[in-house]
Amino acid sequence: MSIAQQRLYDENDVMAGLVFGKGPYLDITDPATLSKRIEQMSIARPEVVAVKDADGNSFTYKQMQQHIQLAAAVLHRNGVQAQGYVAPAAIIYHDPTESVIRRLNLHSSTPVSISEIRLAQTQGCPDLSQCESAACVLYTSGSTGTPKGIMLTHANLLHQILGVRHRFQISCETALQQSSLGFDVSLDQMLQPLVGGGTLIVAPRRLRGDAIALSRLMLAENVTYTYATPSEYMMLLRYGSNALQQLSSWRTAFVGGEALPRHLIESFHALQRPGLRLINRYGPTEISISSSCLAIDTFDPACIDLQLISVGWTLPNYSTYIIDLDGAPLPVGFTGEIVVSGPGVARGYLHKDALTKQRFRPDPFVDTPDKIRGCTMYRTGDKGRLLPTGELVYLGRIDGDHQVKLRGYRIELDDMANTILKSADGRLAEAVISVRGLHDAEGDRRFLTAFVVPACTQELAAVNEMLQFLDELVANLPLPPYMLPQVIVPVDGLPRNPNGKLDRRAVDQLPLPSKRQHTMSLTISDSERFVIWIWEQCLDQSAQTAVWSSTSDFFQVGGNSLLMVKVQALLQQHMKRTIPLSTLFQSSTIEDMAALLTGAPTPPPESSLDWNQETLPGLEEKYIRDGRGPQPSPLHADGGIEVCLTGATGFLGSALLRCLAADPRVARIHCIHRLTPPSVASAAGTAKVVRYEGDLTAPRLGLDRVCWQELASRVDLIIHNGADVSFLKSYRSLHPANVQSTRHLACMALRRQIPLHFVSTADVAQLNDLDSLPPQSVAHCLPPVDGADSGYVASKWASEVYLEQCAARFQLPCAIHRPTNIVGEGMHGTDFMQGLIQWSLRTLQVPALPHWTGFFDFVSVTDVAMEITQAALRSLDGRRQNPELNESPTFHHHASTAPVPVARFQDFLEERFRAPLRTVDADTWLEQARKEGLSGLLESVVAATLTDPKPHRMPRMLRA
Repeated sequence: MSIAQQRLYDENDVMAGLVFGKGPYLDITDPATLSKRIEQMSIARPEVVAVKDADGNSFTYKQMQQHIQLAAAVLHRNGVQAQGYVAPAAIIYHDPTESVIRRLNLHSSTPVSISEIRLAQTQGCPDLSQCESAACVLYTSGSTGTPKGIMLTHANLLHQILGVRHRFQISCETALQQSSLGFDVSLDQMLQPLVGGGTLIVAPRRLRGDAIALSRLMLAENVTYTYATPSEYMMLLRYGSNALQQLSSWRTAFVGGEALPRHLIESFHALQRPGLRLINRYGPTEISISSSCLAIDTFDPACIDLQLISVGWTLPNYSTYIIDLDGAPLPVGFTGEIVVSGPGVARGYLHKDALTKQRFRPDPFVDTPDKIRGCTMYRTGDKGRLLPTGELVYLGRIDGDHQVKLRGYRIELDDMANTILKSADGRLAEAVISVRGLHDAEGDRRFLTAFVVPACTQELAAVNEMLQFLDELVANLPLPPYMLPQVIVPVDGLPRNPNGKLDRRAVDQLPLPSKRQHTMSLTISDSERFVIWIWEQCLDQSAQTAVWSSTSDFFQVGGNSLLMVKVQALLQQHMKRTIPLSTLFQSSTIEDMAALLTGAPTPPPESSLDWNQETLPGLEEKYIRDGRGPQPSPLHADGGIEVCLTGATGFLGSALLRCLAADPRVARIHCIHRLTPPSVASAAGTAKVVRYEGDLTAPRLGLDRVCWQELASRVDLIIHNGADVSFLKSYRSLHPANVQSTRHLACMALRRQIPLHFVSTADVAQLNDLDSLPPQSVAHCLPPVDGADSGYVASKWASEVYLEQCAARFQLPCAIHRPTNIVGEGMHGTDFMQGLIQWSLRTLQVPALPHWTGFFDFVSVTDVAMEITQAALRSLDGRRQNPELNESPTFHHHASTAPVPVARFQDFLEERFRAPLRTVDADTWLEQARKEGLSGLLESVVAATLTDPKPHRMPRMLRA
């Protein structure tokens, strides 16, 4: 027997899989059709409003039933018979927004059009609906060809609607109907409320896609029940959040039509609406709307930490199987094609017998006593697997509808889009990949473009910041090079078809960003013009608004560390020279980079740095102290502490935010950061968080004067954690974000003597000659006077010394925190130590570090955040007990009690990760790591650090 013929499982496993996929049995008795049940409701609740539109027009159940009788009689008088293709036998759903060509395609398979029927006064007629007769014909979207008409019977709809009602205890609902009538979701929207005696709220066509108007309609009508696509919900939650925050009646939000993204769960959770459940539904139209569902309690914080988003368990009277390529059933845990069986499976495709036989087949796995589930199964063409819990996991299409082959590589476009969303940490709401370019006789010149929708609408206005984030995102995507998008384009929204699904053809027509000329100083030299041209290739849209001069700094016109790597590559391509990345970082102005290329002896721009002047408090600090006099900062009357926190979106900042939010003494946290991703809003203790979009490089951190003064009058504590963390940039490039921001916050603190806790770095210890450093000042250990080497360390040192001066001169209460190597989940992808550990384990090699001495000191991000939080809150307690006491500044080292000597780094990794490693020289290690995939900025950071011939001292940080 060949290997291919070997079975990986036995028959018992297969039988268990068949059982796991079966939904519970639900006894559905007469009346046998939904129309008869709705007729019963009309008798039981005649004066209750059944249907209402956005303009206030309404029908009671009695009035609705009269119109139903009238319409049926009109059709009967016009010659329509039972089993025809116009109601009451089967409704052909049309969407008025569809194109003329599509409607012609529909009518080619449909012999009668509703528009041909003449209205007349007539008497009612009896309900002729039968369980097995056709109830409606729904057409697929037709995105890949001629639309197919799917014949759904009364029995199909009965089992679907009642099965969902039973599973989720659906009662008397007020439901929104906003979907196209050609979309199967609309059937659920209409039938669920009417079967239960509730009210149907019909949104007219003019409101479709208008999230603000829809949300206001939901609030005005106290809607309890909705069913929409993820895309529709994202629009509602983004633009209609004001109304939805007030919608206390909203209990059930069904979602389907597209895969449920994690960020949508986070957005629902951010509403903080008790009792609101988000129910993920899976199923193609051919099985009558859905066959599996998963309910998620959006108020429960655990919902945002779901390890796997499944489509839930099989509905009553349905069965779900996973089969292999030969049609044989597979056990639990095996991936294969999803097959659905049961009385909800459609009759087939209208006038397409061959296709019906191919996709709708007799169910060979049904038990004889179990015939209520139906004897027909439908091969969905979807890929999935069953979990041991019975849940179904949807894994995309078997035939790879969204798969492309680019220069020999197969690429799943949806996988790419999902990776982008995951890597964006909640700042992007939607993503889609489009293939652009030509593939002709001249070769394959196609490239991948990503279109993304920011989660926060204000981000579209901040073009430079958004583009900077997207460039960083591209460089950090965990994808092989051939799968990286060449450009990520932010858009306000993605095109949709009438059913609310993504229109990929329209996506492929979205324009790409174009370049235009911009202002340039007349004194620019030819070599400087060349540098500008290189920058333009990297800066893209952010370069469009730049006014170039010789002193323009790459990092001040939209550039960043990742884009400097692109500059290096382009210079190598066009100049045939390899310039070390660290050298480019130190030559970040146009004139300096031009001089670097031409070899001109330009004196370093930072040679005149005077560290005394850099750290000396200015006139504003003196004016605040002498002119106004500081007033001690009393705690609020209710005892609640208000904290100002910078850098809340970073690795340590996120942990600080969680610790502060969890502390009952903290009443409010004012977060200043560049953008407002949902991750901040949905942090623990959401009600405590107040968000401010700011900029560390701007005066007052980017806040307007009124907001800044209000903040200064409210907060009891300042934790300055925000910084531009770059070990390659010069001090001058980092000065605005890392030093000037500290000065602004010190001025805020001086007005009321607010305690200011500054997060520095343990690397300042490298400026002294000691093997260890206790928690004390390093003001006497000056950085290099050119400010070029270790610019990040110099910027932190300068802030420390400046705060010491403020404490000595103006009695500013402050503390300086020096964490060592912080580790934990979510660590930044360009951190040197993380990269060193990650690629040592991947290559099973450790680089020799002959020039390194001292200790590697690893400390948990949770421990550091907790220690800083507790120290900050203790400082307030001390001031409350003795307002005149001032021991500032205090120094805190957040370090391990058992640091790892550099000489034992290999032993540490082998013991910690149980991996056999060998030591090689740095060049060999880098070569092997590059072969394994080390690239981009991380490669530059690691290479620059490992190949630096200067001694690298890592003193031990001693705790108090």
